Amino acid sequence: MKGAQQVAKAPPPHGQGVSVSLMGRTIQQPTGRLESPRGVGYDGAVRALARIRPLVDAWVRVIAAFGLLNLGLGAVHGALDANWLWLGLAADGDLGPLVVSAFALAVLGWPYWRGRRPAAIAARVVIGAVALACLVDAVGYFRVLSVGAIRTAFPVPLSLLSGLALGLWAWRPPPPAERRVVARLALHGVAGALWIGGLVGSVAVTDYARPADAIVVFGAAVWSDGRPSDALRDRTRTALALYEKGLASTLVFSGGHGAGAPISEPEAMRRMAIEAGVDPAHIVLDETGANTAATVAAVAAMARDHGWGPVLMVSHDYHCARIKLACVRHGLRAYTVPAVEPLPLAGKPYYIARELAAMAWYWMHPLKTVRRVAAEGRGP
Repeated sequence: MKGAQQVAKAPPPHGQGVSVSLMGRTIQQPTGRLESPRGVGYDGAVRALARIRPLVDAWVRVIAAFGLLNLGLGAVHGALDANWLWLGLAADGDLGPLVVSAFALAVLGWPYWRGRRPAAIAARVVIGAVALACLVDAVGYFRVLSVGAIRTAFPVPLSLLSGLALGLWAWRPPPPAERRVVARLALHGVAGALWIGGLVGSVAVTDYARPADAIVVFGAAVWSDGRPSDALRDRTRTALALYEKGLASTLVFSGGHGAGAPISEPEAMRRMAIEAGVDPAHIVLDETGANTAATVAAVAAMARDHGWGPVLMVSHDYHCARIKLACVRHGLRAYTVPAVEPLPLAGKPYYIARELAAMAWYWMHPLKTVRRVAAEGRGP
């Protein structure tokens, strides 16, 4: 008799399926949930990765766009290329721009390369090579951490996360996009915010304190009765601890003069330092440091005038990444030290959110730096 006939059998163990006779052929049809021979934990990890995979892919595209935009800024002036933030030493030298360009082209052009086998293989090789460069940078980070040259509260460098994301892309490139345009834009917006947060956070949690020629403290509010705010106390006390350790013999207090405050921020810090026993001859005041850019510009000028080499920059953790970016743009060899907080600052979540926006704004609006660098006649 022609047609399909099902052969009745005893129920199989869970996950083994049932035998079905179809057009004279016997096939095995699975029933229930099949488990991987590697175990339930492995299956759970795979499912979790599948859920976050769209965000990982968006993260990789954000990195590619970040790299491409930095190349554009670097074409205006070499000091503006900030690809060192995520690629490390691989971004330096003559090959750096070529590597970043090839990587950005491979990622952002993937919808075009996907259907062209030779081009797709070449793109995956390029992405894999950049992933390897990120992982090599992460190894260097752990080596420096192991010898105590840096200290951190979260020993996971951004280069490690980036390398793993790029490696996943190179291993299994994303399928064609199925989400609507609005959903895709929202996803990439989230990935962009996470990327900026990663840039800020990776510097924020790291203490780069080491011997230097000067310790620079960024100002914060002074109250109407002349008392320094908690933020200003934290920064000044951290700088004084570095001074007492002998890491530098010069303290630079930089800040402005807030409305209603009887004294300026640098003067408030100077008084704290003298009360702590610091020789006034070792203190330099910068009354022009009304903002981050102004402080860094003033310190860069001091460094040129006095022949300073490395300097330590003390501020709160969320502020350190923007300080580092500003210092690199000014050709200043600087190492950030996050202020020690006996108690968390009131309103710190707001300060962190504000800093994320400030970091993006500062990175995308470097024209003042370009004009200043050009006026000073300095190279990148």
